[in-house]
Amino acid sequence: MISPSVGIALAAPPLAAALGTWLLLGRAGVELTPEGAIVRTLRRRQIAWRDVQYVQIQRFSGNRVVVLYEAGGRRTRLRAPSTGFLNWDKRFEEKADVIGRWWETHRGVQDSVQASVELGGGWGAGGWNARNPGAWWRPTSRIRLATVQIVMILMLLGSLTLQAFTGFVLAPAGDSDGGPGVLSATICLVVTCLLVEAARVFAVNAGVTARAEGLQVHKQRGRLLPWTEIASFSVETTWHGSRLVAHEVSGRRTRLSGPRIGFLLWDDDFAAKAWAVDGWWRAATGATAPPLDLSGVRRAAGWKKVLVGLVAAALTAELLLGALVSLLLLTFA
Repeated sequence: MISPSVGIALAAPPLAAALGTWLLLGRAGVELTPEGAIVRTLRRRQIAWRDVQYVQIQRFSGNRVVVLYEAGGRRTRLRAPSTGFLNWDKRFEEKADVIGRWWETHRGVQDSVQASVELGGGWGAGGWNARNPGAWWRPTSRIRLATVQIVMILMLLGSLTLQAFTGFVLAPAGDSDGGPGVLSATICLVVTCLLVEAARVFAVNAGVTARAEGLQVHKQRGRLLPWTEIASFSVETTWHGSRLVAHEVSGRRTRLSGPRIGFLLWDDDFAAKAWAVDGWWRAATGATAPPLDLSGVRRAAGWKKVLVGLVAAALTAELLLGALVSLLLLTFA
């Protein structure tokens, strides 16, 4: 028979754990007031809306959470709302949208587009977007391709560059010393320069930048689209992917170099980036055009990600092997 004192001692750890879990999870969250956000964890802390510089959705330990960036440099990660593999919340976007709208409504700051661009502020004065609440709300006015897109393009072009270099080393002798000729060296140099320029244009520098005067499109020939010359944006979807298109007042259509989705190279943040560009334009012009239609955009299928992973592994092996072979050829040439 277990005495009461021993029973209490045995029950204390589970009770303490249950109480701690209730305090941590049951009370965790955020309370929104006109003055600020009251963050509840083990203690309460109020953050005034005027002290919040911007709001961002981030990934943390496999979950998506809402983060408040304060003027003093402090970053507060909210315990709720959050969503992830083990604690999926199908209303996460809606809850994050509510937080963003409260901040936008009660912060008491009316930013101009010029000030927003100078400070690097998210979408500019456009505010929080209901269709894609804050997934791309961050202190930057530059949108690039997705990391997987940049890496795969660089690996492919790197493989071609390595092949050009290997071909140069193995080229037939053209000089008295038995080494590759001047023609081979010239061709190799030209091909390498073209591939490096392609990497810059199609990967590293691709995308757009929001400026006070307009949208800078980064392509081989960069072009600045004045905000007042843009009539609307649309998403062009074909069998090989989706990309954002700017429709100008003159009738010209400009396909943006980023964001975009390819047949195999996906961008999970495409919708958020597209809404960001559309929001910049609306903030600068006060446009009331119909909302951007993203219904045709599809997420990447699982088999595509597996295939890209296999291709990346093959390219990595090829690059390492090619680099080793090139070093050996240079050493024993």
